[in-house]
Amino acid sequence: MGFAATVGSGAIPAPDFTLRVDAEQDGRMITYTIHFENVGTSNASTVTLRDVFPEGAAYAGDPGDLVDGVWVKTYAAVAPGAYEETVTVELSAVVAHGDRVVNYVEIEYVGLSQVVTKAYWHEMGVEFAPAPQPGFPALVAVAPLAGGAAAVAGFVAYRPRRRPQLEQVFLMHSSGMLIHHWAANTSPTRDIDILSGMFVILKEFVRDSFREKTGGLTELQFGDSRVFLAEGRHAILAAVASGNHVNGLPAQIAAAVEDFEDRHGGILTEWSGQLDQLPEAKTVVEGLVRGDYGHRRVAM
Repeated sequence: MGFAATVGSGAIPAPDFTLRVDAEQDGRMITYTIHFENVGTSNASTVTLRDVFPEGAAYAGDPGDLVDGVWVKTYAAVAPGAYEETVTVELSAVVAHGDRVVNYVEIEYVGLSQVVTKAYWHEMGVEFAPAPQPGFPALVAVAPLAGGAAAVAGFVAYRPRRRPQLEQVFLMHSSGMLIHHWAANTSPTRDIDILSGMFVILKEFVRDSFREKTGGLTELQFGDSRVFLAEGRHAILAAVASGNHVNGLPAQIAAAVEDFEDRHGGILTEWSGQLDQLPEAKTVVEGLVRGDYGHRRVAM
């Protein structure tokens, strides 16, 4: 690193730099501010900054600033003092709400008698404001953000309250038999594989977890998705959801399985496996998907 050597009673002048990076997010645009300061006692003959952007990000400035995709800027005779540069990039379309992105910056300069390199990793979680809902004035969708926006860790963070995205719902009998299945996207080739693999795992989980207890709610991780399970007296409802925010979904699942048992309690006790004996199964599952159980309380 940078240093000052001492000969006799006097220090040999040498440059030394500190490095820090801040970031501000505006939608898919992120502006990084690179702060570098020569805290040494002499000029640095040459200083080079390099910025390696988050994966897939596109530089919003002059393409001539890039060398093999890396932002590079070189300065000569940098005197003691503070300096800054700003670099703006656009995040890749695959970056989603809640993802973390890393920006790598390094500074290289000639010290007393050697080349010194220092690095700074800037990591942040990105958050995107939800799109305005159809049928509502734009002001209605934007107004909550005005009060909820806050500068956090150098970037503007929007914290919308969003319902998790349901991917699949399984309504099962406590024996493990499937009563009704719903999926957000229907692709025969893909969903058959997903259904068969996922259902086997869920069935075994249900068998092991609920054999000696009744009631309760359980959550498990399934790849990048979360699986919420609620058990009634004779039925189990499992919902596969994506997103970091639960926002009341577990309670809605518990309310849905309670409603299903209220409708078919007598039949479920000694159910023979005939699906036509449970005509309300589809209604309950589709109600959960629509969010109909958002305000229903589970009986205690």
